[in-house]
Amino acid sequence: MSASEKNIIVFDIGNVLLPYDWGRILYALPGVSRTNLYDWLHDEVYDAYEKGLIDEKVLLLEFNKHFHSKFDEQRLFTLFNEIFLEPPGYVGKMIPELAKRYHLYALSNTCHWHEIYFMEKLKDTWVYFEKIFCSHHLHLRKPSEEIYKLVEKEIKAENQKIIFLDDKIENIESAKLAGWHAIHVPTLDEVENQLKKLIDHE
Repeated sequence: MSASEKNIIVFDIGNVLLPYDWGRILYALPGVSRTNLYDWLHDEVYDAYEKGLIDEKVLLLEFNKHFHSKFDEQRLFTLFNEIFLEPPGYVGKMIPELAKRYHLYALSNTCHWHEIYFMEKLKDTWVYFEKIFCSHHLHLRKPSEEIYKLVEKEIKAENQKIIFLDDKIENIESAKLAGWHAIHVPTLDEVENQLKKLIDHE
């Protein structure tokens, strides 16, 4: 198969290539429940941070105010990256195989601090990817349909040739509206199953 004939896979990063759990940082936030933390993560402040509309100084101020904490910037940076676990085994084994058959990209709702972490953590994996799209650079977040159109334009691809893997159903639904072949992968086991199918398909 020539490069021009290859289809495209666009991966979400969190809980697809690199698992994470925000609950891992609750030890540092006495009296804060998982629900409280997740409510904040869906608040306008964190949304703005993942869109690159506010910087870390504003984030720190708003975080400390909301949770009545006294973190400095370095401590909050460290805490933010404690959410990540080790990448699953299929990343190292299957991504190189997929790269022989597909053009690989990533599209993630993510912030500057998390990008620093996962670019280093998965540095041996990114060599197989042609580009990584991060929401804080694009000033857009999934599930906005606009973000998919922007990625299409950047990679110069027809939407029907794009296979998209994401763990969040709302992102899958909006990608389908954009014409992508979107596959919901709610667990790491399902990610692995779908990657096996994509390898076997070719």
